[in-house]
Amino acid sequence: MQPSATRDARELCAAANVDHTVPTNEAAVLLGVTAQTMRRWACQGCGPIQPSHVNGRLRWSVASIRTVLAGTASAA
Repeated sequence: MQPSATRDARELCAAANVDHTVPTNEAAVLLGVTAQTMRRWACQGCGPIQPSHVNGRLRWSVASIRTVLAGTASAA
């Protein structure tokens, strides 16, 4: 998917009030942690958010990331 198509999909999800997910690398950048930290959270269940699994890949909820960034939950 091209970057503009990804952005358009996110805007559509936001407009439709649908929970959007992002891959591990993108979630890590948003939260200011490493991708390996995100994977550890997923494996050990120790982080402030947990991923879903889509086609064998970790996907992180944008709503959960927003919660962490808002300070409601803390990034480890």
